[in-house]
Amino acid sequence: MITLSDAHLEHLKSERPVRLRSHHLLCMQTFVGNGYSEAFVENMKQVLARLAAEATPGFMLAEGADDLCAACPNLVNGQCTSQNPGQFDALVMKCLSTAGEKARMMTEIPPSLRMTEELLEQCCPGCEWKDLCREVCGCASGLEHGITIYTDDNHN
Repeated sequence: MITLSDAHLEHLKSERPVRLRSHHLLCMQTFVGNGYSEAFVENMKQVLARLAAEATPGFMLAEGADDLCAACPNLVNGQCTSQNPGQFDALVMKCLSTAGEKARMMTEIPPSLRMTEELLEQCCPGCEWKDLCREVCGCASGLEHGITIYTDDNHN
């Protein structure tokens, strides 16, 4: 059985905005149920369900580990041990600033970050999930509130 900590589950139920590091704005658009571990996948589903259920989903851009990282096996003592997340965050923030986006609190993924092949190439060099995202990328065009939750039923 997959379990998330009681504290994390309570946080997900709270009215506090979801905290997301900037590159996760891209990851959420192509999530199809794959992840670093079963707990990570379950957490991703919980966070996406919370965002999708809110009338105006709110999230706050965070530096470093965020609500999606909470169940990642690469998070050790609050720090990510993966090689590239900081680089991906910086590239996404560059795209946001180039597009004139300045807000740290958002209700939807800005148009400048709608997943495209070009954005994937620009912001995700060396990402281990890039091939999967490229495959799913065509599915990410009709984002309601900037959040789409993919299930096995709508991804063939």
